Amino acid sequence: LGCVGLSMLGYEGEMAMVKAEEGEDGMSAMVQTLDTRAQAPLAPAITPGSLYTGSFDLDLNAAIAGNYLPSTHFGIPFKGKPATLNVTYKYEKGTEYVGGETGTEEDKGLIVAVLYEATDAAGADFHLDGSNITNAQYHVMSAWVEGESGVSDTNGEWKTVSIPFEEIATYDSTKSYKLAIVCQSSVKGAVAQGAVGSKLW
Repeated sequence: LGCVGLSMLGYEGEMAMVKAEEGEDGMSAMVQTLDTRAQAPLAPAITPGSLYTGSFDLDLNAAIAGNYLPSTHFGIPFKGKPATLNVTYKYEKGTEYVGGETGTEEDKGLIVAVLYEATDAAGADFHLDGSNITNAQYHVMSAWVEGESGVSDTNGEWKTVSIPFEEIATYDSTKSYKLAIVCQSSVKGAVAQGAVGSKLW
């Protein structure tokens, strides 16, 4: 949906998420990192594909300023205490890394699940977005595939993992929570760093 917003800036390329005719059961979703430098300065240099629980609600004022992160509302209401995150995935890193500091960076993907409180201190509805999903201060529980540094290239192979949730803060069954599961083709995509053509299935 973010690419739909980019289309207002003249973007005519591929979509960041597509249905792939391959998968453990014959089909999968594939997210990929796109080169959107031609749409600068209003678009980021790269746009990573994201698949997540939640919604995309275009924050027009932020988008006009070139910031699409507040438009990603991560998480849906969740009851209970999650035990494990079970995932089958494949990752292929792109070759042209954009936005790096050393010129030797290699891209990684992101697969994370975060349980967080659904209301803020004033009792208002709260959600995480692309700017704060990895900030542990909001996490009650989390599960990271291959850790916070991200998912490595799987050399064309599918992997199936079961990751236990780690309790970061005290879980309280009387509180309301949301669960965000976020899959992204470039782990540092939120700060416009990643490799063009990175793909996460």
